[in-house]
Amino acid sequence: MYESKREPGRKFGSAFVGRRHDEAHSEPKARTESVDVKAPHAVVEEHGAATKVEVTHDHEGGKHSLKSQHPDGFENASEHSSPKEAYDEATKLADEQGHHGMGASSAEENFVSDDLV
Repeated sequence: MYESKREPGRKFGSAFVGRRHDEAHSEPKARTESVDVKAPHAVVEEHGAATKVEVTHDHEGGKHSLKSQHPDGFENASEHSSPKEAYDEATKLADEQGHHGMGASSAEENFVSDDLV
């Protein structure tokens, strides 16, 4: 028999159901997760050049999102205020040497976009 910690006196036949009830009816916990924002060259140094880069656009909302996957499984995500900023960072993440230009084969292999405007 499990007695609720949230509502003393309320009993449950299953400890699992009782704990689930307590969790569902408790105050939400504050998120203390810190976000570690790294420069593109730091991400490339630590995780290698991106093997996949995806840029998506929300022109009405003014958000341009970038997601990259790296050889060690690390995934990076960022938002930008302009398409140029998003594509510039994508280029830096996909280019192993940190150069600003990319060859045609790299661009074809590493970029996926739903909207190129």
